Amino acid sequence: MNIRFVEGTISEAIVEGDSDFKGVRLDNGVEITGERGFIAFGGNKVHTELAQQLGVEIMDNKHINADARSKETSVKDVWAAGDIVAHSEQVSTAMGDGSMAAIWIHKKLLSEKS
Repeated sequence: MNIRFVEGTISEAIVEGDSDFKGVRLDNGVEITGERGFIAFGGNKVHTELAQQLGVEIMDNKHINADARSKETSVKDVWAAGDIVAHSEQVSTAMGDGSMAAIWIHKKLLSEKS
């Protein structure tokens, strides 16, 4: 793959029509073209207050250390997903985490039903 790293601040998105993404323009005038893009906004606060009240282990960076496979936390029957775990600030990552947690919650409920 030919991936290049460009450091800079995005000043605007380049769009044709209402929503046809074409790339971004940096503050220094450089244009980076592309068909798609993932956007992340840095500096968001991690809201793990409820997890902390439940006794979940909170790491130094305020994130939750959840099992990579099941998303269960250090407290039995408490799961975590999305930005409070990985803080990737990506909807697609949060959705995947939530789906994995849901699978394991479902398995847990089925095992208790038997």
